[in-house]
Amino acid sequence: MRKITLLSIILLIGFVISCSLDKKPLRVTFLNVGYGDSTLIEFPGGTVALIDAGIPEAAPMIRQYLRDRGIEKIDWAIATHPHTNHFGGFLGFNDAVPIEKVAINPDKRADEGYVEWLDSLKEKGIPVRELKTGDTIDVEDDDITIDVLHPDHLKYSVNGASLVVQLKYRWFDMVLFSDVLLKEQDMLIEKYPEIKNADVITIPHHGRDISDLFIKTFRNKKFVASTGFYEPLPLDEERLSQLDGEVYRTDHGHIVVETNGWMTDIGYEQQ
Repeated sequence: MRKITLLSIILLIGFVISCSLDKKPLRVTFLNVGYGDSTLIEFPGGTVALIDAGIPEAAPMIRQYLRDRGIEKIDWAIATHPHTNHFGGFLGFNDAVPIEKVAINPDKRADEGYVEWLDSLKEKGIPVRELKTGDTIDVEDDDITIDVLHPDHLKYSVNGASLVVQLKYRWFDMVLFSDVLLKEQDMLIEKYPEIKNADVITIPHHGRDISDLFIKTFRNKKFVASTGFYEPLPLDEERLSQLDGEVYRTDHGHIVVETNGWMTDIGYEQQ
């Protein structure tokens, strides 16, 4: 009986994996927008999310990339915090790329153009949702969960109050740290010890601020730094070299993660 049970389990696992191979994969593209963030997520069920959109000058490249991918609308446009190198590209979307819903953190300490962007969304009747710790983002896919881990309040700096989200798809786990600083990194690691099991981790603040605990906690991981040359705030190359795992950088090109929830591929997109 035990052999039959074990065989049944093996067959069931094989069946589940074979079914998942026939399903469209989850695809995450970290776009090269210079010293900024822009993460395009194409979900298996067809929902599309764009988390941040770099600086305003990045908009034409992002729009072209969406066209090349056959994407005609954004279901979720998410601005992690109101700094220009995160929300700026959205200003150049206009009506060329329809946006269904927008999510932001509630921080009002914004760079120029942010309030005007929110006002334009209101005029168009596009719903805007303010996110905080404990919220979830529904992408209409039963296998996907997106949890908001941060911020719980706005007493942090603007960077420190950035949205931090965790995306899970079956066995795949990814944490996007946005621009949180050293103190917030340590707080999140202590508050959510299970995030050490994530497969893909974004390096906070474009590879500039990396805490000792961050380096100690995340071992043998796939790291992504959304970054580029910015003389006033250079990368901390020494700290990057201390990370245990593979480090991918958008200043070397777009980075693509594809997974069926069981097996995951990551690499630079071939131009």
